[in-house]
Amino acid sequence: MCGRFEAGLTEFDLADYREAIEKIAPKVTTTFEPQEAFPSQKLPIITQEGLSQANWGYPLNKNLVINARSETITTKPMFSHAIIEQRCLIPAKSYYEWKHSKVKYQVNMEPMMTMAGLLLDSPQGKRFVIITTEANEQIKAIHHRMPVLLQPEQLSDYLFDTPSALAMLKPYEEKLHLTALSPEQLSLFDFLP
Repeated sequence: MCGRFEAGLTEFDLADYREAIEKIAPKVTTTFEPQEAFPSQKLPIITQEGLSQANWGYPLNKNLVINARSETITTKPMFSHAIIEQRCLIPAKSYYEWKHSKVKYQVNMEPMMTMAGLLLDSPQGKRFVIITTEANEQIKAIHHRMPVLLQPEQLSDYLFDTPSALAMLKPYEEKLHLTALSPEQLSLFDFLP
């Protein structure tokens, strides 16, 4: 599961994204100050049209759906259209996970972290969810799920090539950087605006 992450886009990050996704390079221009991201916040995403913002999480029956399981994404009515037509990239500095609800870990990757996502239409406007998959061997020690993480060379194909995008919905195989941060877990919703 991915319930919190650090969002942010510096000038350096923007240059990396423009290089990785040449088709939309002129439309990736706005920076976003790094901050810890919580469900329901409006955050930067990258779509086929360029850099945009959308709220994290889709409201459903008084709940907020923040993740989509890669294993069922093509069969769930809520996601089956979006995985074909409305994929998005979620730029991140890192994401957070908790081991046994007590120790908060920050997970980073190099050179930049990008999570696979879906853009969904709702009565309240554009919303996005993060696609998750089973954890790789390294993350299994902390949690059984993890976000689908993409390498820079995969970004353009994820946005513009559906068969390639579907093939990317699997655990990240490279080494990730894990840092234990604290011995306590706050509710995902403690800091909602």
